[in-house]
Amino acid sequence: MADTALAVRSWWANVVERVFPGKVDPGVAAADQDVVQEYGTLNSMSAMSRFPWVRACVHAKAGDLAGLPLIAIRTVHGQRDRLPDHPALQRLQNPGGGVTGTLFRKQLVVDFALTGNNYIWDLPTALGRLHPASMVPQADRLGNVSHYEWSCSGQMEDIPAGEVLHARDVSWQDTLEQILGEGAIRSLNDSLVAEMYAAQNTAKSARRGRIEMLFSVKDASALLTAPQVKKITDKYELATRKGQGAFFVGSPFDVKPLSLTPREMEYAKMRELNMFAVLAVFDVPPVRVGLPSANYGTSKQQMRSYWESLRHQATFFDDQFSRLTGDPNVRIEHDFSWVEALQVSYTERQVRVERWIKMGATPKEAARYEGFVDAPLTDDAVPMASVVIPPARRPEEPQDKTLEAYFEAACGRYQRACRGGTIPDHLVLTETARLDEVLAPLGMAHRASEIAELTDEAVRQVLAITGDVVLAGTSIFSAERAQRLQEAA
Repeated sequence: MADTALAVRSWWANVVERVFPGKVDPGVAAADQDVVQEYGTLNSMSAMSRFPWVRACVHAKAGDLAGLPLIAIRTVHGQRDRLPDHPALQRLQNPGGGVTGTLFRKQLVVDFALTGNNYIWDLPTALGRLHPASMVPQADRLGNVSHYEWSCSGQMEDIPAGEVLHARDVSWQDTLEQILGEGAIRSLNDSLVAEMYAAQNTAKSARRGRIEMLFSVKDASALLTAPQVKKITDKYELATRKGQGAFFVGSPFDVKPLSLTPREMEYAKMRELNMFAVLAVFDVPPVRVGLPSANYGTSKQQMRSYWESLRHQATFFDDQFSRLTGDPNVRIEHDFSWVEALQVSYTERQVRVERWIKMGATPKEAARYEGFVDAPLTDDAVPMASVVIPPARRPEEPQDKTLEAYFEAACGRYQRACRGGTIPDHLVLTETARLDEVLAPLGMAHRASEIAELTDEAVRQVLAITGDVVLAGTSIFSAERAQRLQEAA
């Protein structure tokens, strides 16, 4: 046994030497080490105050995430129940110290986006945000954090690791720094530095003023006196102020207008490329920060991708917020159910609920399975005789005829539904289910809800413009319209 233990220890020592060259065996006690980000944390945080597009991206993400409500979910044996009045929600809503819950969460998103880390001090009476630059984790070589050193007003204080909620992004490091998340600014460093110097040069040029015209005499032997130069200059400035389009000089002069230099044009192009680089790194689409988009369909898809990305990033915060519950079965989550850009996905899940009911599940079971934990449904089974399943398209039917028949019938349904000038909201869900059956044989079932919503929106626009509920003769329900809607979706 002793030989076996020695052999295992030698093997482990060999592994340690390969992974941690020059370091002692982890089996030997060693003091914890300071873990500090290689790229300065304050450099990352200050980028928000220096570069407009960084600020725009960070403010957009922080405002959107902090504006979402938080919910508490208890999961027991796969069943999820919502807890509306959990104490952890109240603590996050009122963290203490005169800080509102919205500002508290918004600051956490800013810290995370810029530095890759944020810290919350879980005190008995309050939740405190700790600046990332003031936090130094103390960890062993395996990444186990024993405590954090917090510097405040020139003084150091040790905070046990169990009292700190540390949300961090992923890291590429192979050193102890891997326990700290990688911020977005490091990858943008060179681009932002170049933009900063270009902006400084532009500011210097603007402060000096720009020479617009160069006057020179054609006769090299002729010399202009100082009064002559001043007289010509004054006349040119007077003509410019008056908005005169022509300026005549009585002597034989060469006039050369000065335009932008190649370097100045490079600055403009570089700043444009840097703008798109910042948007890409922060995963914020142009339409979210006010830049014009290609068309309605493109902007809608951009916002949907943006909110999907935010939903993924929100899990980093949810993991740490859930520690406040003290119960492994209770989780704090951001509620995305009312985000407009994600309503297509929301509607698709509602359609799947109907399918589960058709296969024998109770309404409440089907809703819970699709994530609607607080849906106002019962556990009463739905008799299969009351479930109407539209017949599938016959194989011999042409595809265009099937779509044409659907849209012709849909036109009639919309006409009957909006007699009073409005369209019931439930009609979109009904049309989605019907259109799903039509598109399934065509291989486009996954587009059903999107096409139904776009069709519904088109109908509402026609009603708003014309005020007429008679839709016959329009192209809203034509086969060509169906194809355009499918492509836009």
